[in-house]
Amino acid sequence: MSTMTLELRDWWTEEAPSAERQAPWLRAAAPAETDPALDAELERAEEMVRDQIEDDEPAILRPALDRASAFLRVQSRESRERFEKFPPAPYVSPGPDGSVDLHWERPGWGLLINVPADESPATFYGDGGRMCRIKGSFDPRTCDLGIINWLSKM
Repeated sequence: MSTMTLELRDWWTEEAPSAERQAPWLRAAAPAETDPALDAELERAEEMVRDQIEDDEPAILRPALDRASAFLRVQSRESRERFEKFPPAPYVSPGPDGSVDLHWERPGWGLLINVPADESPATFYGDGGRMCRIKGSFDPRTCDLGIINWLSKM
């Protein structure tokens, strides 16, 4: 009769393996760094809000920029995890009624998302040529896989 010896380890006290020793699926799940291009564009939008002249109706309302920033960071992180790259950063500009417009444009391709300051849904319109157009609305607090997929084509 043979006996089997089991070695029990204190796995909860051991150090985590280095990134080189981790399985690929664990490395992919690690928190992604932030996108420098997106960070720069959001900082430019923050400066726009800070520099606004005290008007009765500012160009961008703080809640709209906060919602747009949170949405962009989630989309960027999800795209990085799914496609191993950040999506292109949009051009951020004032929209109607204090909202924020997020605009991506490339030759033959464009996407415009409007994020309002209140809790109403964001709206979007995308044009990718003759047979490829999308439009609709969504909750910007969620991750929209359709938009991630659309941005991954850029």
